[in-house]
Amino acid sequence: MKAFPLFVTVIGQDRGIMLPVGAMSVGMARLPNDPIGQTQVTFSGIQAGTEIRVYLPDGTPLVGIEDCAANQVLSWSVYAPGANSTMYTTLLKRGYKWQRFNYTPVVGAQTLPIFQIVDLGYSNPV
Repeated sequence: MKAFPLFVTVIGQDRGIMLPVGAMSVGMARLPNDPIGQTQVTFSGIQAGTEIRVYLPDGTPLVGIEDCAANQVLSWSVYAPGANSTMYTTLLKRGYKWQRFNYTPVVGAQTLPIFQIVDLGYSNPV
């Protein structure tokens, strides 16, 4: 029985690429929890000074800002459907009702209209 040498070349750490290596092809597939791209979300109509937080479904913080500007833009990774694809966002601002909503982002730029409700029961005597 004759043995033949086997040479393996590791090329980067990218996923989703098929590369020829000698007489064989080596495929690297995207893992289910790998991001598929980036999103840039504009929170249109948000009150300046609002805290915005975006979380993965398991509660892991993804992106956030404590003191946003009006019409704040945030960017984060987008995941394939079924793998961290539905995120939830929280909005917190004194004098306004706390909001939490689910959101499924897509790759690219998008705008979310935000309507914050004044909390009539809020009182800050200081």
